[in-house]
Amino acid sequence: MQKEKDKAFRNCERTGNGKILIRSFHLESPNGQVLNTAKTGSPAVFVFGFENCVCQPSDKISLGFSIHDRRGYGLLNYYSHFSGVSYENLPAKGHFKCLLPELPLAPGEYNLMCRAVSISGQTTVQEVDWPHVFVPISVTNGDFFGTGVHLASEGPLLIKGEWSMGALADQPAIETAVSGLV
Repeated sequence: MQKEKDKAFRNCERTGNGKILIRSFHLESPNGQVLNTAKTGSPAVFVFGFENCVCQPSDKISLGFSIHDRRGYGLLNYYSHFSGVSYENLPAKGHFKCLLPELPLAPGEYNLMCRAVSISGQTTVQEVDWPHVFVPISVTNGDFFGTGVHLASEGPLLIKGEWSMGALADQPAIETAVSGLV
């Protein structure tokens, strides 16, 4: 499976200036174990292997990835510079890693795309490498909400929030309104 993913990057169509080339992708656990599937709500490390072709030490590189459903609809897009992270002094070969502490994807099959850009200033980006290839990723059921309930897919993205309820000061309490109807 991993060799098939790496092979997808070899002869794919690419755009960008070619200063670096993204050569591989895989998922890992936080302790470095390669994962064939990720688990909803569990930590997942997205690992992108690269080759530095002509990148200068001062070039600021941001790596990004997007996740799409099987129909190609984009679900999320995340670049390292969104979190204030860009990379300089790249080695001849290396990898970029992005840890998602709680994978927010519902169980299912997805496609990943990745892209490297060069950052100049606060808003100027130049495409460095965009391999035009979808890489499949699988997500299995997990306890995303920490409730012990493993949900079937209620939608592709899962979020956590804090819920509360209260009565409005100028409104009668719900219990009073309900009891008046009985």
